[in-house]
Amino acid sequence: MPAFLLTFGTYGSRLHGDERGSVDRQHADPSLEHLRRDDFRRNFERRLMKAPGFRISPRVRAELEPAFEEVCEHRGWAILALNIRFEHIHVVVAAQDQPEKVLGARHGSTRLLTTESAVFAAIDYTANRQGMDLPGAGALHRLGKD
Repeated sequence: MPAFLLTFGTYGSRLHGDERGSVDRQHADPSLEHLRRDDFRRNFERRLMKAPGFRISPRVRAELEPAFEEVCEHRGWAILALNIRFEHIHVVVAAQDQPEKVLGARHGSTRLLTTESAVFAAIDYTANRQGMDLPGAGALHRLGKD
């Protein structure tokens, strides 16, 4: 069964022009450089937002993890690792469906993992390379630590 590393951010967390780099439709190819910092573009996009940016609280994080499990179980997908951060989510999923269907979000990254070593690297990245554990996080984000 194919596996994917999916990454998506919360609303308003990483606008085009962000100092951390960003990707738009013209820069979506992984071989291309990310967009560089552009304060004008970031501020323009911020003014277009219809609501304030969203950060995932410990309470919401504790509710999201079982929701991910339930959806994946219902659709016949397997979560290999999950890490819900303040402004983004990483999940490694094994699924027969197209990655865009699994992602289910308007914007995000869908990376096909074509080898066993790529799957293990994505699990390690998701479970162990995101910084300190966050409040409200359950066991799923630590799958790669066992």
